[in-house]
Amino acid sequence: MNAQNAANSDVLRRKVEAGRRAAASAGMPPEKALARAFARAAETQWNLALVCRDVRKVRLDQAGAEALMEEGGLILGMDAPEGELGFALFDRALVAGLTEIQTFGIVTPQSPEERAFTDTDAAMTAALLDPAMMRMEAMLEGQKMGAALRGFRYAARIETARIAGTLLDAESYVVLRAQVELAGGRRIGRLALILPEAANGAAASAPDLAMKGPLGAHAHLLHAPLEAVLCRLNISLASLQSLKPGDSLPLPVTALGAAELRSPGGALVARGNLGRLNGQRAFRVGGSDEPGNRASAEAPVASQPERVEDTELPAPGDPGRADPLAELPPLDFGAAMAELPNLS
Repeated sequence: MNAQNAANSDVLRRKVEAGRRAAASAGMPPEKALARAFARAAETQWNLALVCRDVRKVRLDQAGAEALMEEGGLILGMDAPEGELGFALFDRALVAGLTEIQTFGIVTPQSPEERAFTDTDAAMTAALLDPAMMRMEAMLEGQKMGAALRGFRYAARIETARIAGTLLDAESYVVLRAQVELAGGRRIGRLALILPEAANGAAASAPDLAMKGPLGAHAHLLHAPLEAVLCRLNISLASLQSLKPGDSLPLPVTALGAAELRSPGGALVARGNLGRLNGQRAFRVGGSDEPGNRASAEAPVASQPERVEDTELPAPGDPGRADPLAELPPLDFGAAMAELPNLS
């Protein structure tokens, strides 16, 4: 009976403490929640003393948020279950201190090294960010700012402020900025949380993407350059050296129907047709419905050697060997581009 009473008393005590914490946090300002959340996360993770001072909350538009990230620092992308994207900005001093405490177990007062940030830096910084965000969300539950946090967690390192700017899709952002002291002031730096103030439907209206996971809903905003390759030509070194501005290269008549999309590194992405759509140049993946184009698109590279060492080039000035350039009928490429087939 005594054991049962003790158990009931313990349950009642926990409920009372939970109620007190909920009541205490009901009116907690976001600035105070940030200071407490980061301090407790650092203490729990590494027994590290972390103090946030001069915490301020501001509202910025897209231009203001990008300008803030242009001030420098490690930019961490955070995504939420709804597909929205936020950012966390840590300056170099904080990144150095968090790296030291996880690597050496101490924080030194030495000046941080000027170097490019790495994914390892991001992972070590996220070890503080994620638990702090979880604590802030719990502290602000039921408040407007608590709803704005929406389960944001670390997703990926953003290399530059320009790239981050392309991912800004909310009309306005809530920004929490703070000065942070580590280990009694051995490291002093600044951090900022940049969170979308309200959903603007961008994630819901985005096209269905094959990319899943972190930042998947925002992949359509990333810069991914591709090169359209019409064909490959084998020419002699003498012919190559003799080329000058204004010269024309004869292209095969099947070039437009056997085009390739390649990455900047040369990897083949897709084959298809070069044409036009709504007045713009377009590329149709997989070729057209015309039998001639279909046949040329199926194996446009098979007749071309993949490596230079596999190509038997004619010796310069050898009259007994024909120049490959002379074997191809000339193609007026300017006229061909003007008469591109309509891909609509």
